[in-house]
Amino acid sequence: MERITKQFIAFILSLLMLLATWSFAAAETTYDLSSMVNPTAALDLVILLDDSGSMSKQSKGNDIPSFRYDAASIMLNMCEEEGTKAAVFRFNNAVKAIGSNELTSIDMNGRVRKKLTTELDERVRATAGKNYGGPTYLGAALQKAVEVLNHGAAERTETGRAPVILILADGTADDTDVLEEAKNECIKQGYKVYTVLLMKAFDGSPDNLRDLAEQTGGKFFEPTDASELPQMFAQVFADQTGAELTFDKKAPERVAGTQNTWEIKIPVPNRSVKECNIMLPVQGLSHIRLERPDGSVVNADEDNDNVYYYQAGFQTNARGEVPHDSTEPRFIQYKIIRPTQDNTDLGIWKMTFDAEDASRGANVSITVVFNYNLTLKTNYEEDSNEIVAKKGDRFPLVAQFYEENGRTSNDNMLYRVWDEENKSGIVCRAYLFIDKADFSKLNANTPSVVLEPDGDLLQFSKDINLKDFQIDKGSIRSDKDYYLPTLSSGNR
Repeated sequence: MERITKQFIAFILSLLMLLATWSFAAAETTYDLSSMVNPTAALDLVILLDDSGSMSKQSKGNDIPSFRYDAASIMLNMCEEEGTKAAVFRFNNAVKAIGSNELTSIDMNGRVRKKLTTELDERVRATAGKNYGGPTYLGAALQKAVEVLNHGAAERTETGRAPVILILADGTADDTDVLEEAKNECIKQGYKVYTVLLMKAFDGSPDNLRDLAEQTGGKFFEPTDASELPQMFAQVFADQTGAELTFDKKAPERVAGTQNTWEIKIPVPNRSVKECNIMLPVQGLSHIRLERPDGSVVNADEDNDNVYYYQAGFQTNARGEVPHDSTEPRFIQYKIIRPTQDNTDLGIWKMTFDAEDASRGANVSITVVFNYNLTLKTNYEEDSNEIVAKKGDRFPLVAQFYEENGRTSNDNMLYRVWDEENKSGIVCRAYLFIDKADFSKLNANTPSVVLEPDGDLLQFSKDINLKDFQIDKGSIRSDKDYYLPTLSSGNR
């Protein structure tokens, strides 16, 4: 069987880093796994934003502040610096493009990302706290997304970008027949749909959005606060790269000798980091700054070789409106590009800010997303590339991290034994499946065994036997082939 390699994203949420990726061992038959594992973290992304009357002030007000437009900007800014193409549409009784009506590169040097986020900010100013109307043609919007993704299919075959649809809406659909047809087309084409329910006041059903996500292989999210959105979007990237997430909301520390100045430390740990994305909700905060490990301050008003600065949305008044002269954003983001190109970028970065009161300062939470330039390869200590995983067989399984240049990573910290007390280390597990279509159903109850880490040999390894997975007696059948995906996760 062809050995599968894969770049993956490791996510850190409030200073907890999780590393994860998939490798596959299959039985007897050689399978083309290219449709199951994306070789890149870049996306073909279509974002659909509900602009119907039920979102507005005059109705039940499911998104009076127009946070959905901020959310779209945040998602675009979290995308990789290179490779991703995107299209954004708003919909009510018609589907209207924000920016281009086709997938367009949002590489940094293309300036398209800035154009899109600027138009999204303009929509915040035009809609926040305002009255507007219109039905919810969710089906027509999904049809448009399918059309756009279909148009880019040929190029996607060459690049390996994953097709993704992200919808932010309140669950209403005034064209359910069209929605059903569009959903079936997504299933046919393999387009995953991720849905975010905006339903603070709506008394209808979220079933449309939940069914869309579950039946297309995506995820359904139901945030209670806008600050949760980046964590949810991180899971969209996680699905494309085999990553698994945990969230650790660690409180910031008050700076010694100050009344209300706070800091959050952000470690950039090693030379495998490709990107570091930092997001901060800024309401009630001032004098926000980001310091490099050498103490120099990132100036957001100047061009930086490897640090990009973004703003999303505008602060609103008590009526939920954006004042005409308002320029204060609701969220800020930093993207540190290839921090390891300069050794001064390795170490502890600091986000510092003043808070309007102690409660606000203590409860600030930032989201940090790392894009790692690593691949996990599973190697077999046999002459053949192919492992026959059948009842009674025992075979050695070895997994190692590789860098972009094809060399084994020499960072032995990636192979540390898990320390339960300190919640640190790395765990690499092999999971047991009889059907490769079930990989998406991986959960805590999936049978697994732990591969032992060895920091000296820079590997995880174990002699595997199917009975090691401790499933019910008689469940392993001699006439079946078994699949063993491996997942590595933990705190670097």
